[in-house]
Amino acid sequence: MISIVRVKIFTMYQTEVNRALQEIGYLPLLPIQKEVIPHIENKEHLFIQAKTGSGKTAAYLIPLLSHNTKALVIAPTRELALQIETEALRISSYTKIHTACLIGGIDYTKQENRLRAKPELIIATAGRLLDLSSQNKIDFSQLETVILDEADQIIQTGQYEDVRKVLDQIHQPIQMVCLSATWDERLSHYLPEGYISLQFDENKVNEDIISYHIQTEEKTKMLRKLIQNEPITKAIIFVNHKSDAMYLEKIFLHENILCASFSSANDENKRIKTIRDFTEGKIILLIATDAGARGLDIPGLSHIIHYDLPFDKETYIHRSGRTAHQQNQGISIAILNQEDIETETGKYILSQSLPFVFSDKQGNDLTVPLKQTKKKSTNTQTILIRAGRKDKIRRGDIAGSLCAVLPFEKIGTIEIQDHYSLVTILDEDASLIKKLNPILLKGKKRKVEQKHA
Repeated sequence: MISIVRVKIFTMYQTEVNRALQEIGYLPLLPIQKEVIPHIENKEHLFIQAKTGSGKTAAYLIPLLSHNTKALVIAPTRELALQIETEALRISSYTKIHTACLIGGIDYTKQENRLRAKPELIIATAGRLLDLSSQNKIDFSQLETVILDEADQIIQTGQYEDVRKVLDQIHQPIQMVCLSATWDERLSHYLPEGYISLQFDENKVNEDIISYHIQTEEKTKMLRKLIQNEPITKAIIFVNHKSDAMYLEKIFLHENILCASFSSANDENKRIKTIRDFTEGKIILLIATDAGARGLDIPGLSHIIHYDLPFDKETYIHRSGRTAHQQNQGISIAILNQEDIETETGKYILSQSLPFVFSDKQGNDLTVPLKQTKKKSTNTQTILIRAGRKDKIRRGDIAGSLCAVLPFEKIGTIEIQDHYSLVTILDEDASLIKKLNPILLKGKKRKVEQKHA
């Protein structure tokens, strides 16, 4: 009987995940997804070498969410963890699966409340996982699968031991999956014997990217001319030092160009807001260090500009690979001085790129926000109820009150925080807020609002 029930649940979740994938435009699946999904469903240990933007995040989220697998995804940065959470919530819109994102810089209490819902999927940075586990706030005993996303960056950012400590707290057999742009010998310590290696990324710039170089001794002047000439929609300008990121930001802001620096010099809240604004087109130029932009997957990036010479060939390839995602095209331009050209990396760039030729065309206006097509979403909405744990509210209370207006099947995940609750409604009914207001909970009328991103 148990196995039959599990099969029914799996079939239901597969159907609901497919419904979401169809609505957000993720079907048909990309090649990496078609190959990876069966391996994850078969519970095989994997090392997957693939670049950012290849569709790898959905490649592991789709099977995990389709089968309601108890899983932990560890990311090297908070920004990447938030991006993964966003994808997970979109793909799982109709499944009623709870997801918790656990990262530093976010209120502990909110994350503890999410853990009380016993989330099936946890997305986290290693440091916050260790903090929560040291306080006995997190339980690893039900985990079936652990995903290490951008695993090489986990090691390069000094988090190898933290991840090792997290894995040491998991005592049951689990499936291990490492995704990485490059191989690092230390990754073998995370992977059990007999793991399968899948490679989707050759050690060269994506063929959908047109690569150029410009030779000059006046890099800042050339950069200003470049952004005035090129039809940029969104661009990342890579620098090697955070001081240079702030310097260029100051210059461009003085000219009213919509830009922001992005490096370890920014506090967490500013970094999160900057990425959100860049994704939404409120910022056109992101001036970033390699550490700052590590693992970011930003849709609609037209240009990558290497203001500073990359430290090595691999860094150049990874930087350039931030554009031309999801089989789109992009442009990579390296600004090189004589000293740069004489290095091995500079010689490689010259051999792999074309001389850039300026045209008489005028570039896009970088002082106005980008008008872009809204990202496809599922036919769901999230409501906010002004009552929470401090009001002795439970999920059953909310579900019962909502059922007076909605069929139970339309009620998705319910997250209860201290002073408010969030509910996913599996319906786009624009009149719902009016129908629900006010909602009666624990004998009191409570305000209901539409939650916006």
